[in-house]
Amino acid sequence: MIGLALLCSATGFLVFGVATDRHHRRHLGRWYSARRAVLLKMLGWPLLAATMALATATWGVIMGPIAGMGVMMMGAAASFVILNAL
Repeated sequence: MIGLALLCSATGFLVFGVATDRHHRRHLGRWYSARRAVLLKMLGWPLLAATMALATATWGVIMGPIAGMGVMMMGAAASFVILNAL
């Protein structure tokens, strides 16, 4: 379940990154509309919520949110490397 939480987190932050003009143009090669940016951001939030839900289901109510934040930080770091280095 933690692997799935990490995948949700990294995907959520990648979606947030692609919702910015710079990364959208760089990785997808085209301009985007304001509507597309809103839709991408609306897709990112449920993925981050799923990360917290999976971490809480795995580690329980006490340690789950703490571990969820750690998983989110790993996902953010992975998406940062993917968006800027590749």
